Amino acid sequence: MNNFIICDILYIEKEKGETMNYYLGLDVGGTAVKMGLFNDCDVLLEKVCFPTRTIEYLVDDIYQNIKALFDKNNLSLDDLKGIGIGFPGHVDGQSGIVVYSNNLVAHNFDIVGKLKEKINTYIRISNDANVAALGEYHFGKGKELQNIVFVTLGTGVGGGIIVDGKMLEGKNGAGAEIGHMVISTNGHLCSCGRRGCFETYASATALIRNARVAMINNPTSILWEIAKSPEKLDGIAFFEALERNDKVATIIFEQYIEDLADGLTNLANIFRPDALILGGGISHRGDVLMEPLQQRLEKMIYGGQWNARVELMISSLKNDAGIYGGYAMCAKHQK
Repeated sequence: MNNFIICDILYIEKEKGETMNYYLGLDVGGTAVKMGLFNDCDVLLEKVCFPTRTIEYLVDDIYQNIKALFDKNNLSLDDLKGIGIGFPGHVDGQSGIVVYSNNLVAHNFDIVGKLKEKINTYIRISNDANVAALGEYHFGKGKELQNIVFVTLGTGVGGGIIVDGKMLEGKNGAGAEIGHMVISTNGHLCSCGRRGCFETYASATALIRNARVAMINNPTSILWEIAKSPEKLDGIAFFEALERNDKVATIIFEQYIEDLADGLTNLANIFRPDALILGGGISHRGDVLMEPLQQRLEKMIYGGQWNARVELMISSLKNDAGIYGGYAMCAKHQK
């Protein structure tokens, strides 16, 4: 008689004696590591989050949290068939080495090799934005598509590119640095040391920077009533002023839309994806952002009136895209 294992609402038939396999998706950030436990039916069983300490403690912290998670669920590490890791910075997925990460002050850090010393399983790593794009491709808005460009709008601008179902990582994993595409020669100074990078115009940081300057120059703006001072102005206060039709906030946001559209148009013209998918806090603003952005894109994209439309979408996985991508990378894209 066959065994039946329940996966979500589906009954998956397993041969007698066959066991369920398990995978981990890890999203390593500057302040926290998010980890998701999946079974081989694509079901997210449990999520764990723990603080990111300095790089010398990272591997041991990951191992201890994996062990605790498996012990809690009465699982053996022998059942762990793969770990997929998204890591910020320049990551060489072929060697498993973090070449450079500004967020975690890591240089030529062999995270895969060190983790394999503790856990004998298949492990893959890539840049965190690439991995999030893969998650969105397999389990989010991109799951019915072949080609997507995933763009995150947060403190900076990151992104990943999926072409024919595969991550476009570039030589030694150094490609797809969307945020450092130059859209304005001699423009704003970027944290990378260059000027005019996309993220100095399209990030949440850029939006608030411009709003603070405008606030100082316009003492009658509603922004003063809401935020009290430029230093206290944040995204919530800015969008409240925008909803109240503050003229200053409206002008700043219209310029932000233009700058964001410039970069997205470049990406659309180069890759011609099925969709541009936006993630990050600003993307959650819905129609306030998406309607004017879609209109501008349709005017600016090369051959837009004749070629297939490039859809503009909001990520459905939100903050879980990284762990889903880690799972997909080790379970569906094993090399």
